[in-house]
Amino acid sequence: MTRVRKARLHGAVLALVALSLGNCAKLQNGGVTPTPSPTPTQTPGPCSTPDTTSPNVVIVAMGSSIGAATDSTYGNIGGYAVGDAVNDIFPNQAATITKTLSGAAITLSNTLQFVNIENGTSAVNHSAAGFTTTSFPATPYTFPVALASPTNTIIGSGAWSTGRVSSAQSNLCASQEFTLKAGTYYFGDIDFYNITTFRDVLVVQSTGSSSVRDHEKKPPI
Repeated sequence: MTRVRKARLHGAVLALVALSLGNCAKLQNGGVTPTPSPTPTQTPGPCSTPDTTSPNVVIVAMGSSIGAATDSTYGNIGGYAVGDAVNDIFPNQAATITKTLSGAAITLSNTLQFVNIENGTSAVNHSAAGFTTTSFPATPYTFPVALASPTNTIIGSGAWSTGRVSSAQSNLCASQEFTLKAGTYYFGDIDFYNITTFRDVLVVQSTGSSSVRDHEKKPPI
């Protein structure tokens, strides 16, 4: 997987809008031109510190520099990818959240944490909010109001959300840490789901080995 140094772009919002417009006809569900506007300046929740010491934590980056992709199983995705918060290295293309940084399957022994990798001066919030559907909902989609705030610490039972995670920090801003239940989970960004392909899928296996800390064993860059 190609990886690049963290892209904290001063023009993050413009890049995101350009990405949306450039890929709209090809990537949007049903080819419908998006009409809602993002609300990146909404008040974010608390800024947590990325967990770079606990074994088995999987860090999922959120950012406009993570380009859109088409997965053969789940369709159009964008804005999310597993990254390396220790060395500040993140992919430049979205991928489904199915493997740890070391390449092992994500299992019940892992935990998950989302980090916002936008430029700290751009104040663009990002989020990951779970859907209860078995596919991505049609757009425009109205997220439940409660999901704008951090909701739940378990992915697998009921509603869950990171809430809006801020970028306006000198260091990476992270969500709460989630424990996992086996299953396939569709999720998206509260503010950008309706205007871009800012969405992804998490797949958690019930068994597997994840004993090596992800930041200690990484695939070649």
